[in-house]
Amino acid sequence: MTTANRIAAQCAALAEFLIAKNRSYGNSALHPVNIFSKGDPVAGLCARIDDKLARVRNAPAAFGEDVVQDLLGYLVLLQIALEDRAAAAKTDDDLKPAHEKERPAGGITADRP
Repeated sequence: MTTANRIAAQCAALAEFLIAKNRSYGNSALHPVNIFSKGDPVAGLCARIDDKLARVRNAPAAFGEDVVQDLLGYLVLLQIALEDRAAAAKTDDDLKPAHEKERPAGGITADRP
């Protein structure tokens, strides 16, 4: 099997995993229920990634999880959340009069509360 085929197979497997997880969690990563946490999806995903990395550092074999697959899934969801944030900001900016429009100087950041 070529490297290209292996990459495609890994990405397909990750997509299936992520779609199944997303379905079982009710799309809560991108549309959080905000019962305890009041952060936006980007902040929530960054917190989950931090928690997962802390578990890798402190107890790498805990719970028998596939940490790499979990991190890849969170990173894909983070990318989608950042795209959603940028699209919402563009929509909000498009509704403003020209003199009130903001022009970002840098890239999109994963700001946290």
